[in-house]
Amino acid sequence: MKKKTLTKGSAQLKKKLAALRKANIKEIILWWQRLLVGWAEYFVNLPKRIKNLTRIEIRVEIVNYMTALVFAYLVGAILVGAGFYSKKIPLNDNFGWVAANVFPLPAEIVGFRTITLKDIADQEKIIYFFAEQSNSSLGSRLEVDGKVMESLQEVRLAQKTLDKYGIRVTKEDVDEVMNQIEEENDGKEQVEQLLQTLYGMSTVRFRGIVFDQLARDKIQSEVLKTIRVNHILVSEEGKAREVKEKVEKGEQSFADAAREYSQDLKANETGGLIRSNLDTDFVGRDSGLAKEFIDASFALEPGQISEPVKTEFGWHIIKVDEVRGYIDMTYADWLKDAQVNTFIWRLYRP
Repeated sequence: MKKKTLTKGSAQLKKKLAALRKANIKEIILWWQRLLVGWAEYFVNLPKRIKNLTRIEIRVEIVNYMTALVFAYLVGAILVGAGFYSKKIPLNDNFGWVAANVFPLPAEIVGFRTITLKDIADQEKIIYFFAEQSNSSLGSRLEVDGKVMESLQEVRLAQKTLDKYGIRVTKEDVDEVMNQIEEENDGKEQVEQLLQTLYGMSTVRFRGIVFDQLARDKIQSEVLKTIRVNHILVSEEGKAREVKEKVEKGEQSFADAAREYSQDLKANETGGLIRSNLDTDFVGRDSGLAKEFIDASFALEPGQISEPVKTEFGWHIIKVDEVRGYIDMTYADWLKDAQVNTFIWRLYRP
């Protein structure tokens, strides 16, 4: 009997709590309705009220007006932020893009640099536009969010590292790239048309993308160590030692020995100079050369000639002319190290 009475009492309590919750929700909705109606009436009647006000009263009204705007903006930011952070509002549709631009809330803090929801929405607008034009398929919207955030994080880490070494991406750097693109695509107007047709973006937005890419490029070309390296490739260790001895005794210059003995015909044309990229005489750890060759090369001081080094291609005698940069790492290792040693606070988690 007592058990039935307790069960009945518990059921009644649940009904009362449910009714109370419904009442609270109704009260909240009514409060918001009254608030919105009040604001609407205030702004509609504002011009009439201003005509009848003194200067002091006008100033008070302006303060009230600005306070109301700030309050409305903060309330909007809270509501929109709740939608974004709970992933109820997608960043890849028109409403999400507009809301993210009006309320550029933080998505991630990388050191002292911020990635905003606006940054993500702007990137995704380009990605989805291109996918639609080219009939390409993308993953889920949250997967796209994650990839865009990774890309933006990489840019912020690059900017942080460049600042550490006093390196800047300048307007002139961006202009140089833009001029090259315009030359390759029959002029400025043609580039503008291509950007609009393929990506739905302006040249101003594209310059921002170029700026970000140059930040990554400068990590590889100016921060990570690169070397100007020459080599002589022969098939036998004995021959390699014989050639090395001739060079060290001054009987032949390294370049002449390379032209005479090296089996690397491509490098022989430049006196043994290795070029993994036609745009530069310097190579880095990401150049794709054999690991044994790279490790031996980066261990040398400028002007020093190595002992014979064995790779799958044969025996190398290596000479480094010049070393540039500060960090002896691959790009992937630099990125991993930067992530570990930088304070990163992710607020938006796709």
